Amino acid sequence: MLCGYKDLLKALYDIYYTNIEQYSDVTSSHWREVGGHEASWDKGVLTLKGAGFGDRLGDDWLRWCYSLPQRFLLQSIISDYPNLKWIVEKAKYVAKRQGTIFSYDCLRQALSLALMSQSLNDILSAKGARICIIGDGYGYLASLFKTVFPNIQVVEVNLGKTLLFDAAYVQKVFPNEDVLLLQDKKDCVDAQSGSASFLFLEAEHYDWIEELKIDLFINIASMQEMNLSVVQNYLQFMRNSKGDGKYFYCCNRIEKHLPDGEVVRFSEYGWQEDDKIVFDELCPWYQKFPVPYPPFWKPFDGPIQHRLTQL
Repeated sequence: MLCGYKDLLKALYDIYYTNIEQYSDVTSSHWREVGGHEASWDKGVLTLKGAGFGDRLGDDWLRWCYSLPQRFLLQSIISDYPNLKWIVEKAKYVAKRQGTIFSYDCLRQALSLALMSQSLNDILSAKGARICIIGDGYGYLASLFKTVFPNIQVVEVNLGKTLLFDAAYVQKVFPNEDVLLLQDKKDCVDAQSGSASFLFLEAEHYDWIEELKIDLFINIASMQEMNLSVVQNYLQFMRNSKGDGKYFYCCNRIEKHLPDGEVVRFSEYGWQEDDKIVFDELCPWYQKFPVPYPPFWKPFDGPIQHRLTQL
């Protein structure tokens, strides 16, 4: 395994950005078509530019003015959840540390975290708790979870090209934490007993999650972009992972058509009849999003369901 941000970031860059035309077998047609990842490494300085996985805007006056209508509309969502204002302050802090404007993307993830914490606070607050986020994007949810629950260990799983972004942006919030890049299946066992706050795992090796003891798996809006066979594998690997009582929070489109014609349905992810459902409904804050032009609210291309279940 690789320790420390510098070596971890350089390794991911060398693997996934020195041959930018190459796609891994687990990269769906969605990401082959819309993924906009750019990275450069010059004299030890990593420069990143992403597209296709979040509405991030740099924290400067021009973008601040441009995003004013959307940020005003965010208040209408926040006002619907007055008891969750505490998470909004945490979410704004993480956005500021990452150098981005607090946006709808930040808010929707914060509200999901708050809802999970209401049901699983005892588990997440316990010493040694471990969560696994699949498909984070800019390390935002990982950073927010670690901010709210400082004692947890976070496992970040993502396509290698995007995992570079996760690690780089987690570093902005937690520059002094111990971090590890898992490079072998046995690393999964060894790393869990160490002091690292963040473990990074390429989705190209997603079967390794079977070796992890996870209390809560999380996926928000990225399983809908995977091939269904990969999603079903994830569910099986989660079930086979170490430990008992594991939970899974899943927030994804009920149905999505990938560019290659495959249809990915939430109902076919690999659920079982004996899964214990905590809640299962259309996600109330994730059906439309604010835009800076009339009519200022735009619906997503299809309804989005979220479910918390004990596998």
